[in-house]
Amino acid sequence: MDASRNPEYLRKTAEAVAEFKEAFKAFMELHTETKDAGFGRGLLPAAVAREGVSLEEMQTVTDRVARAAGRASAAPGLTRMYIGIASFPEPLDPITAWKTVITPKPLLEPCDVLDAAEQILGRLEAMTDKAEAELPPTTGVEAMHPTIWGAARKLWVDGHFRLAVQSAAESLTSQLKTRTGLANMDATNIYEKVFASKNPMLAWPGDPSDRTVSSMQNGLAKYAPGVNMTVRNTATHVACRDNRPAGSGTARRLEPPCALDRRVRRPHLTCTQQQHRPPDLQEARGPVTAQERGQRLSGRSGGSSPASPSPYAQLHERGELERVSLMG
Repeated sequence: MDASRNPEYLRKTAEAVAEFKEAFKAFMELHTETKDAGFGRGLLPAAVAREGVSLEEMQTVTDRVARAAGRASAAPGLTRMYIGIASFPEPLDPITAWKTVITPKPLLEPCDVLDAAEQILGRLEAMTDKAEAELPPTTGVEAMHPTIWGAARKLWVDGHFRLAVQSAAESLTSQLKTRTGLANMDATNIYEKVFASKNPMLAWPGDPSDRTVSSMQNGLAKYAPGVNMTVRNTATHVACRDNRPAGSGTARRLEPPCALDRRVRRPHLTCTQQQHRPPDLQEARGPVTAQERGQRLSGRSGGSSPASPSPYAQLHERGELERVSLMG
């Protein structure tokens, strides 16, 4: 942003110029002007130190003016306030050149510095007024609809800005559901249905065949759902994420590899094996006990070498081994 159009910056610059002016006046109180001496004007310094002024006091006042001149150095450029000197090739900055009043052949006299400071202050005031008049309009909370600010006020004042936005959006959606009777519909779908381009439940006033009315209705059909998704949904999703207990996200990500195997794979595998096991084997062998399964997996049966298993038994054992490895 252009500094010359920033009211706050212009006010601070004016404060710096006023501080410079007061510091320069204090500096001149320790000096005597030579303009009334009747001779040497233009050759002698425009001001000389008064008798009895200590070096420490003079240095303190001089430093104050120098610092103030530095803070106000941007003012002449902003206001285009310069002084033309016949013997000097370029216009002179009255704030930067303030110290020439105490040098031989001074470029400026004390009155030149003070008059220029006053003009700069006047120009800065005018520029500030103009910059404020050209600022874009702002909307305060008092201009908000009661539905919005009423739902957001307490949270906003307490510093919970995202929750305030969420609360305001939820309040608006709730009122829309009440007025349309679509209480069980998703928020985004409500906005799409209520402000639809064709057969809207809430229509822009005017003749639908009018191009302006039609444009407004088509715009609302896109704008209303879009605002709901970009404002209400994002505020709600972040709020839910922030309010989730610590570690809950990790627990959900770690659960499937173990829990899903227990709850889904084991019943599925067991059911599949029972359905495809030959009936004669089921009847002849009967149910397999845990002890027999352990002996079969370990390759031992009562201390004696097991008989060669049938092809189906081999497949069955490999299936058992696979299932065990999956289940842990």
